[in-house]
Amino acid sequence: LGKDIDYLSWHIYQPDKGDWRETYDPRDLYFAVCAAPLDIAQILTRVEKQISDIAPSRGILQAVDEWNLWLPPLEKNTSMHNVTYTLRDSLYIASTLITFYKQSRTVGMANIAQMVNVLPLINTTPNNAFATAIFFPFVLFNQIQLNLVHTESSCETFDTKRLSINMSAHQNVPYLDELATISDDGRRLSLILVNRYPINKMRVFIHLKNATGKISNALRIGAASPGSYNDQKNANRVRISDEPFVKNEKNGFSVVLKPCSVYMLEFELNKAE
Repeated sequence: LGKDIDYLSWHIYQPDKGDWRETYDPRDLYFAVCAAPLDIAQILTRVEKQISDIAPSRGILQAVDEWNLWLPPLEKNTSMHNVTYTLRDSLYIASTLITFYKQSRTVGMANIAQMVNVLPLINTTPNNAFATAIFFPFVLFNQIQLNLVHTESSCETFDTKRLSINMSAHQNVPYLDELATISDDGRRLSLILVNRYPINKMRVFIHLKNATGKISNALRIGAASPGSYNDQKNANRVRISDEPFVKNEKNGFSVVLKPCSVYMLEFELNKAE
């Protein structure tokens, strides 16, 4: 079929429903969810190699036509599709989007499923609608630039336990996840930072190689705790807020990331290479 197709489609829901458990250890679950995008990255790499081996000259791309985090609903919910997403889960979404960007050489499209009321980004009632925790990373990523920039980072790491057939055990997972993108003219740099520490802040030093500039925008997805979620009574527990505390340093910038948070920083550059 290699000569006849342009996209190879597959989908993933983590954890696989066949591996659902009655109860989870909260700590093990937190770190397994944060590391789950690594499994998606491994699948992307494996499928890319399979495409290259079978149809090396066709340029076939991958279409991740359905993906999402799908844990058992809270007890009060009546449908297995009525998932309550927490701040923790916004980190999963952000890191999955980072994965798609970093492997954009092979990812032609990636579509989260579903969107409204079922595994929802948005929940509706007869009278109103509110955003769930996993809605907000899309707001940040919608504002970043299009061209990928290579980054290098160093930080402490954690290990995870196997949670499902598609959520493996991982070792040395960085507490910091990051993505940098730049505009076509090299004047605007966007940086996504994910602090996977559940209760600890993280100070991040940002060094811009061969470039100088200033911060022009800084936004943060946050809430009171990793388990915070939005509902009809309180639709703003998890939300996006301005982050005014980005500091100029001698060789760049620094910012203190709040626990369990996602940041989007944008810089206006004077020179970039």
